[in-house]
Amino acid sequence: MKTHFYQLLWGSLLLTATPFRGQAGATPDDAGNDRHTIATPGLTMEINDQGEIVTASIGERKIRRELHGLTALAGCAPRGQALVRRVKEGVEFERTLQQPDGGRMCKVIDHFTPGSNSIRWEVTILSEGPAWSTEIQTRLAYPASPALTFWTAWSQPGQVANGAWAEDPLTPVPLQAMRFDYGAPPVTYDAPQLGWCPSGNLFCMPLATLIEANDDIGVSLVLSPGDVMRELLLTTNAAGEVVMSRSRLRLGGNRPIVLDMDLVAHEGDWRGGLRWMAQHYPQYFDSPNPQAHAMAGTSAYSSAGTDFDAGRMKKMAFRVNWKASFDFPYIGMFLPPVKSGTEKWPRFGGRETTLDEMANYSTEMRRMGFHVLSYFNVAEFGARVTWPPPPPKDTKIEDLWKNCDDFLQAKLAAAILRVPDRMKPGALAASIYPKTKVGGYSFTWIHPARASSKCCIPARINGRRWNRSSGTRPCT
Repeated sequence: MKTHFYQLLWGSLLLTATPFRGQAGATPDDAGNDRHTIATPGLTMEINDQGEIVTASIGERKIRRELHGLTALAGCAPRGQALVRRVKEGVEFERTLQQPDGGRMCKVIDHFTPGSNSIRWEVTILSEGPAWSTEIQTRLAYPASPALTFWTAWSQPGQVANGAWAEDPLTPVPLQAMRFDYGAPPVTYDAPQLGWCPSGNLFCMPLATLIEANDDIGVSLVLSPGDVMRELLLTTNAAGEVVMSRSRLRLGGNRPIVLDMDLVAHEGDWRGGLRWMAQHYPQYFDSPNPQAHAMAGTSAYSSAGTDFDAGRMKKMAFRVNWKASFDFPYIGMFLPPVKSGTEKWPRFGGRETTLDEMANYSTEMRRMGFHVLSYFNVAEFGARVTWPPPPPKDTKIEDLWKNCDDFLQAKLAAAILRVPDRMKPGALAASIYPKTKVGGYSFTWIHPARASSKCCIPARINGRRWNRSSGTRPCT
């Protein structure tokens, strides 16, 4: 019996190939195990009886590589042999996986079909009984060599050095031990991520690209952006292994979890996988709003006015300014309900402003050929929010907006995200937000000059709610 790469990976998994004979179109390998071939232009893959990809022939020259791939569940091992079924032009493999000592069990069905220019890999997981969860891992192992490089849609391929990018994010790097969180790191009671700001080892599109530039070949694993991704972690190592780990997906109740992905062959360049993804999922890349195309270009986050060299900016493809002017009196009150366009209010950024002044800036920018995005944030509220909450005042309804505490207590008290009781006080001890306490408000964004703080209200950030199953994420 042949031992495959995943027998050596992470001791929680021990999967072995079990012979399964007689499948139509199957070809025996040297060890006597059947192999099933799936082919699409530019990519041919052989899959063994356990649903493990074992070889790939890549590109027009059909360069053969021992590319391995499989679906694994952390802490689970297979029981018995897999069932193999031919389904139209594809093939599917049904395995039973179980936790140790008679623990939770599930069926995993890997379904491979050829597409017009990719091999589609669909995974269905079924489990009965009460809800449970574990990491669902898509594992690839590519033969390591000095020529092998890796790319994903990362914030940076290396560590930040002195506040600057250590490496060009559009350049593939040699495969090494790396870890990337999808959008943001997970929030737990031990690590509430207070003060976290988008930086570090992150990736923003669910794809992983392996490249051999010398042979001008590349293979990308592209996860469907339409899948539910509570948490997604991408890890790599110098041995050629790439793992996409999905977590916090609810198993049990005989409700299927269906995950879609594609293996794509392309030229030896990072653009190949991303190009395929953009063409295959245009709804995630091409805005249906024509204004988005008119606004495409470089941009700024600036409080500058309109006294600048417009011609020079246009040469740099400048199109949009996200107005960092802090015209609002406090977060959440972005357009105060004033009685006229000339009525003044105190800006959070200092001095006073009016609706007419804000409109005139945007009008002038459009006349100059640029666009303006006004500051807007639905996840945080207030400025210098008081804790404990002050007693209610007898304030006229039309004047509530003038004080964030008054408005918060009168209009949004039920919407405030409080720090969960299960949050460990030690996890808050080193917080840069000293007013954040267990059971209290989730304070955010202390302005260094004004000692301002805001509290969190339920909202979606980066497309996800922060009050997830394992904890509530303070907004930053």
